[in-house]
Amino acid sequence: MVLKKKKVQKKGKVKKMEKKVQKELQKKMGKVKMVLKKKVQKKKEVQEMQKEVKKKVRKVKTILEKTVQKNVQKKGK
Repeated sequence: MVLKKKKVQKKGKVKKMEKKVQKELQKKMGKVKMVLKKKVQKKKEVQEMQKEVKKKVRKVKTILEKTVQKNVQKKGK
């Protein structure tokens, strides 16, 4: 009778410890997920900024090419 109670108590303690460990794991996983989400957001923002920069560079290139062509035509005349 006494042995059974001790075994039952040990099982209860083990279960409680398992629950605590599970909760801690979930908290840590939640933190990891938040960090990953932030990193993904930053990557997306960086990609958008890179696209904008590429567009601006293209515009500047075309403007420069046009001005150079105009200058060449003026000198040719």
